[in-house]
Amino acid sequence: MAKMIESNDLCPCGSGKKFKECCMKDLKTPMREYSRLVRTVNEWITSNSYLKKELADTIKEYLPGEIVDEIRLAALIEAFIFEHRLKNGMTPLEYFLAHARIPGSDISRYKKLMKNRFGIFEVVEVYRGQGMMLKDIVTDREYFVLEKRGSLSVKTGNITPCRIIRVRRHFAIISPVVSVMGEEAGYVLRRRINNNPSVFRNRRLKSFDVFRALYSWQEEVPDDLESIKKRLKTNLDEIGLRIDFRTLNRRINESDHIEEAFPEIFQFNYASNEDYIETFELLKALWDKYPRKEFDGLSHEEFSKMGQKEKMLIYDLQDEIISKITVDDYPSSDKVQEAVDKLKDEWLKTPQKELAGKTPLEVILEERKELGNPNLKFNISISLRKVRDFDEDRAKKFFLEGVEAFKRGALIEAARLFNEVIEIFPVDYQAWGNLGNCYAYLAQKDKAIECYDRALALEPDYEIARKNRNQIMAQNKKQLAAMGVLGIIEGLMHNGDKESDDLNVWKYVEKELKRQKPSKESPGSLEGEKEGDGAK
Repeated sequence: MAKMIESNDLCPCGSGKKFKECCMKDLKTPMREYSRLVRTVNEWITSNSYLKKELADTIKEYLPGEIVDEIRLAALIEAFIFEHRLKNGMTPLEYFLAHARIPGSDISRYKKLMKNRFGIFEVVEVYRGQGMMLKDIVTDREYFVLEKRGSLSVKTGNITPCRIIRVRRHFAIISPVVSVMGEEAGYVLRRRINNNPSVFRNRRLKSFDVFRALYSWQEEVPDDLESIKKRLKTNLDEIGLRIDFRTLNRRINESDHIEEAFPEIFQFNYASNEDYIETFELLKALWDKYPRKEFDGLSHEEFSKMGQKEKMLIYDLQDEIISKITVDDYPSSDKVQEAVDKLKDEWLKTPQKELAGKTPLEVILEERKELGNPNLKFNISISLRKVRDFDEDRAKKFFLEGVEAFKRGALIEAARLFNEVIEIFPVDYQAWGNLGNCYAYLAQKDKAIECYDRALALEPDYEIARKNRNQIMAQNKKQLAAMGVLGIIEGLMHNGDKESDDLNVWKYVEKELKRQKPSKESPGSLEGEKEGDGAK
């Protein structure tokens, strides 16, 4: 609850003076002056070609994707200004001071900006229209911040990541954009700090150190069911996995567990952990928001009325499981699941100092009671699976070897190599397209079409695959075999004339074509990717 500091009260800054004789005098001074200076630095950076490129690379690293949240972007730009190191060792702010034309009256203020302190602060007291007392969640040190406008919107217990500087006895916020989060954000950060103390050297946070920790648990999954379905379908198409979305109602309403409803998603060999996590989060959102017959048309989420604290704790539980259980240490997936379930049960019943000595289960049930949710069971299912590591160099090597094998007519070897690329990197549409070419020349029309379809699902504008698919659609297996490829390869392999990876089919093709009289419908050569294209 907000308070007011009376003029004769002791000033919260700790000076020992009365408020009217201390910080109250500065209430009339605009406290946004330093924020203006930071915005000026930002504008200068975005107009400087050298710094603009550095900033673009940083944004790409920390905020990948086409859609970027403005608050996250502002927080990252602020981190870039104060903490990023250029090749010359300077920060962008230091570079600005050395090269920009700065009015003389502002030079001392800009130098003062160098003495800033970044922190993740908990709001411990609010003085409406006057300021607030912030506590650094790492050091527990408190700072009295004189802030008129901001103090009107925050509440005790809120968490805010921001940058402050000392102005006489009090402090001022210099972050141009300040995000205010619920107490659950503080819980996540305290847990990560306590579990990874080496990351936060000297008990002082760096904004780059905590950027991912602060925002990653809030990954934006659409709120409405139709948007979730659309994004999940797009995601599955991108990784090369097809599901008939017309079966969703049957899958979800006739299954007790998410794994039972979507086994192909859980059994798929993902190219990276990121692909698996993104797919699973969207699938989980679909599972939670889909209407259920057993709940009279309500979704699992509506029925459960899961609160923010429970969501936050589930996220922390996932972190705990990932950090403590290594899939390779167990002989089977069943043993992995046993370890996950055991750790989950222990975690639910273990008191945490971040929860004031309560267990996660106690906090969850208290919140459910407040929300009117009578469910007393924590039936969240969490699983771990091994995903294939993406080895870019290895995939590219196989791709280039496949191209060379195809050129010299070693089609079986080429098909094996393109399959190796796909095993490592299932979303390489060019590998799928070239594998389709191999199967087409091997007269395996159905397999060829399947490969072209996979390539086009991953890249709808892949015209080479579309052209090749259309070309073989009019041909039957006999017409494809008229090229002589299949008979030549199989005959030479079985006769032991040459090793399969040394075969040069094309020198036999001309002889075979002279012997036969191909129909007008016989196919011409299929187009393949050139050397150097492919796995990325």
